[in-house]
Amino acid sequence: MITRYLALTAFALACVATPTVSSASALSDLGRDRAIESCSGCHQVTREQKLPAPVPNPDQLEMVVAPSFASIATAYEGKDRELRTFIRTPQHPMKEQQFLDSDLDAIIAYIHSVHKQRW
Repeated sequence: MITRYLALTAFALACVATPTVSSASALSDLGRDRAIESCSGCHQVTREQKLPAPVPNPDQLEMVVAPSFASIATAYEGKDRELRTFIRTPQHPMKEQQFLDSDLDAIIAYIHSVHKQRW
């Protein structure tokens, strides 16, 4: 009886834990798609993407290279709030972004996954 109870408990816990893993992966995949759509014109979003051309910074009258998502992931490791704030209120020459909260959550999840990939 106790063995059966423990087996059922273990099964229930496994069922509860599995969606979290797949949900995190799905969120990261959605973030990758959103980042490709919205950010890849200036940032290298994936390892496979060719580095985009520099963008003009009219404040300093020069061209600048936007950081890759890999370097952003390193710079903002463990700093979700700061990353979210920076994306919502960027510094020039990065343009202001108007993401839905759910899309921003997904992009941030993707950025964290990039850090784990170490590309």
